[in-house]
Amino acid sequence: MTLPLETGLKQRLVCEIAYRGGEYHGWQVQPGTRTVQSAVEAVCAVLARSTIPVTGCGRTDSGVHAARYFIHFDVDASAVAAFTKRAINALLPSDIAVRKIYRAPEGFHARYSANRRKYIYRLHAEKDPFMPFNSCQFPFAGQLSDQDLNAAAGLLDGMTEFPSFTLSGHQLQHFRCTLYENQWKETGPGCWEFHIASNRFLRGMVRLIAGMCIQHALGKSDLESLQLCLREGRQVEKSLSMPAVGLTLEEVGYPPEVWATLEAFDPGI
Repeated sequence: MTLPLETGLKQRLVCEIAYRGGEYHGWQVQPGTRTVQSAVEAVCAVLARSTIPVTGCGRTDSGVHAARYFIHFDVDASAVAAFTKRAINALLPSDIAVRKIYRAPEGFHARYSANRRKYIYRLHAEKDPFMPFNSCQFPFAGQLSDQDLNAAAGLLDGMTEFPSFTLSGHQLQHFRCTLYENQWKETGPGCWEFHIASNRFLRGMVRLIAGMCIQHALGKSDLESLQLCLREGRQVEKSLSMPAVGLTLEEVGYPPEVWATLEAFDPGI
């Protein structure tokens, strides 16, 4: 069913985008810094000839990448035709790209309608100029083992509260998260991927969890001490937050009934 587009009304557009986060201080607009949101809003303002607030599906920290990220914004019906994928991509920096555009009903919200998010943290041991930009060169990666990494990750199975894995200075109301995936995979000699999916993530959570697993695999912490810290909600011993360069938001999921309300849309076709 085609969504209505009447003169004088607003149309909600949804874009699936991807970006390399290395040159940005995260997604959210911050005064005096370069962010992904500010770059996207600048392009929308040019095409709409007016200020267009853009809402993202969540925050990503400074330097973190996104392979599949969703945004929404409202455009006057008279300006919708200007928002083609080609036009948006022509104005965006080379490290941000629009993949798809959808029309959506007013009730769709890029952040609050989402029910699943998946990150992958990538590591490689040897310095290699041809390694992907979103993998962290970690000299000790060759010393890690599948058994040790996943033993530490397994401590999170069944947990519903994650106060041990958030950065200081937070203003969170609660620490509840539901994990759907939590596994380390060896992808080659000295190369690793940590796959983790949840309904939500706390700020800094994935890099802290990855760091906990790595510290244990390197023999710097034992499972009993880690388990006690998690049970008591304390920061884990020998805490390590891994560099942002290795972290990518890989997927953002929406319930089937939400997807059913979206209509593929590109007025330039």
